[in-house]
Amino acid sequence: MFDRIVAISLMNLQNVPHRLGSSSLIVVGTAGIVCVLCGLFAMSSGLEGVTRVGGANERVLMLSKGTPHEFGSYIPAETADLLNQLDGFMVRSKERLIAIRQKNQERGRDDYILVRGLGQDWKKLRSEVEVVQGRTFSPGRAEAIVGRALLHEFPEYGIGKTIPFYQGDLSVVGVFEANGNLSESEAFTDLSIVADRYGGNFTHTVRGQLASPSDFGSVAAQLDRITQGYLRLVWEASVLPEHVKERTTMIENFATVVITIMALGAVTASLASMTGSVESRTREIATLRALGFGNGPVAVSILVEACVLSALGAAIGVALVFAFLDGVEAATRGGLGNTLLFRFDVDAMTVARCALLAMFLAFCGAAAATMRVVRLPVVQSLS
Repeated sequence: MFDRIVAISLMNLQNVPHRLGSSSLIVVGTAGIVCVLCGLFAMSSGLEGVTRVGGANERVLMLSKGTPHEFGSYIPAETADLLNQLDGFMVRSKERLIAIRQKNQERGRDDYILVRGLGQDWKKLRSEVEVVQGRTFSPGRAEAIVGRALLHEFPEYGIGKTIPFYQGDLSVVGVFEANGNLSESEAFTDLSIVADRYGGNFTHTVRGQLASPSDFGSVAAQLDRITQGYLRLVWEASVLPEHVKERTTMIENFATVVITIMALGAVTASLASMTGSVESRTREIATLRALGFGNGPVAVSILVEACVLSALGAAIGVALVFAFLDGVEAATRGGLGNTLLFRFDVDAMTVARCALLAMFLAFCGAAAATMRVVRLPVVQSLS
């Protein structure tokens, strides 16, 4: 029986060039499914990559209790000074955020620019930040450096330009990268400039680096005791996703709906294309059966052909995805109104899952159509 399956399968594959119309439906359909599914998964994966911490794993934030992210936190200056009594830190730095509403010339709408005032030890904390153009800002001067993502969305804020700021603009003196993480959607300046211009004797957060991850518990206990439960200690990696949570949830929900619709459409299209492909060969199949080949070998050979064609379609889809989508940059808005620049991330596991799903749908369509044809009487099929 096995040799019959091999013989019929080889004959079917050799005859594919004579059935380009029906065969191409399977190839093109599978390639399309792979492209769309990979695109959606790559978008979600790339957006999640924005929140990955590019620096030390020991970085923590001190925030007001009850707030999910930095902007909602409030730490009075006297409380922030008390934090110098905490043991277990290698370095710490006060930080404060300012949201500046600006007209986005390209999009024709109002967006926000986030300017982060940084304490003097910020370079020691953010080892992933690299100034790739110009220089860093000077302490005490109204200067700023902008992230690559921010510059992508607001090209008018390049080196030599100014960012509107209260009581005088900030001069842009450099552009920085931060391994593609969320920091690239902000502008950095000296904390003293923010305090002088906007007043208010407070900071939004104190960012620090622990001497060791194992010190987290003891430092958290000290913080709770010194501030009487007003502040909480959190890992930086646990806070960053909150900045894009709303956007990622929207994309995930959208992806779920699209994938569901596509799956239903793919099954329908696969069934239609495979039914047309198989039924157009009704006489050919009936002839094989009349020559003594059983229903089993004939059915299996058609399924083998369908799997080979869908594998070819999946390979074409994967090649297209890597050629035109992998690493492509796109921009969206974060939960704090800031620009999020991310790259479509097409990893091998995503490609494999999408390709296998597309091939499975093609196989299901082929199986349903084949079972329908091989059940017809030989005489009826030949008529």
